Amino acid sequence: MLRRRELTLAAWAGAGLPLGARGAMPESDFASQARILADRPFVPPDSELPEALRRLDYDGYRRLIFLSPAPQLGAFRAMPFHRGYLFPKRIEIALKQGGVARPWPYDPAAWQDAPPGLPEIGYAGFRLLSELNAPGRWDEVVSFLGASYFRALGRGHAYGISARAVSVGLATDAEEFPLFRAFRIGGGAEEAQVEALLDGPSLAGAFRILVRPGSPTVTELHATLFPRRQMDGLGLAAFSSMFWFSGAWPGDPRPAVHDSDSLLFETAAGERVLRPLRNPAAPLVTDIPLASPRGFGLLQRRRGAAAFGDAEARYGHRPSLWAEPIGDWGEGTLRLFEMPARDEYHDNVALAWQPTNPPGPGEAFRTAWRLHWADDAPPRPGLARIAEASRDDGTVRLRFIGARLNDAIPVTQSAEIIHFKAAPGEASLALRPHGAARAFLARDGRALSETWWGDPA
Repeated sequence: MLRRRELTLAAWAGAGLPLGARGAMPESDFASQARILADRPFVPPDSELPEALRRLDYDGYRRLIFLSPAPQLGAFRAMPFHRGYLFPKRIEIALKQGGVARPWPYDPAAWQDAPPGLPEIGYAGFRLLSELNAPGRWDEVVSFLGASYFRALGRGHAYGISARAVSVGLATDAEEFPLFRAFRIGGGAEEAQVEALLDGPSLAGAFRILVRPGSPTVTELHATLFPRRQMDGLGLAAFSSMFWFSGAWPGDPRPAVHDSDSLLFETAAGERVLRPLRNPAAPLVTDIPLASPRGFGLLQRRRGAAAFGDAEARYGHRPSLWAEPIGDWGEGTLRLFEMPARDEYHDNVALAWQPTNPPGPGEAFRTAWRLHWADDAPPRPGLARIAEASRDDGTVRLRFIGARLNDAIPVTQSAEIIHFKAAPGEASLALRPHGAARAFLARDGRALSETWWGDPA
């Protein structure tokens, strides 16, 4: 069965900003450029393309393959994405080698199936390759394509969940998709360095993104943002993912289809709360007050091909994504947006943390966070995790995995316990919720596990 993710949302559109001469690029500070942009009205970038590129479909775009040797940047290799299909905007890209950043020249002869007679049209984005999985084997580790979206892989992973630099107005009619207008890429022995210039109707900004491949792969983002106007819906560490079903779906023999199955967040007090994702009948917004979060993310806890019955899509190898704030983020709200899904080809889940007091025009707002592209959230020593959470006919069944659970007791709120069994390394709990229910395991008044949080829906 052919599975094709349509590179997610059509809103993924990059942009181009002329940065001066085509010779060596000056080591200008993207933050300075962002400050200048923020003092001017936002001007949508030019997206004019030759007809042959405008009419490309998914398969035609996939045939545009870069054939030239990939530039070496330390322990990384860079490969560009062509413009066309859903990605008409020009992105300025410079490669930093030997301490000098130079524009990456476009050559139509370097591309398989490029239409004849193309001018110097530039690129839509890029990806970085590294010896992620084995020495001498060059695999993708991160990809930047469209708006401010990017995706990364840990060792053994297949692409799934996406991140974006920021969100603006998530789950509102006024949602915006700020875009990366320019990149400067360098690499060393341990990490790649990506500098990016962000622009959008409500803000401009500069990002420094460090990429450290491994198990997990970690991307660390340092941002300086300059609002053009007051924003009520600025979102940091924004994610996009897909959840279609888990259990059964009419006409589909597979037991589950999703890139992520759970929301997990950790409060300032250290409680980890898990809320299973759902495919709602109507768009659903869940706002969770979350001051000074220790972390949050969308997880793919179901693992292995057998759990999905689909060896081609490799859903059991898609990464979880965990955000770790650097510094105290203060007061804010975690916004989860779930949209109805009828197939697996479009992202229908979005997540972002929104500060209660976002910056205003004229303010420089600096923040940072790490993203862990891993099988799961970083472990908390002594805290059992909820390995499985399922619902059937109003009954929720939870399976906990962790050390010394044999003398644990269940603690519930707004729920009736139907069954509980505990062993040294595993415990199972069945309950029937009667409202916004919660459940966790404890011993001597101390939590031994993550908290399951749900409702009767």
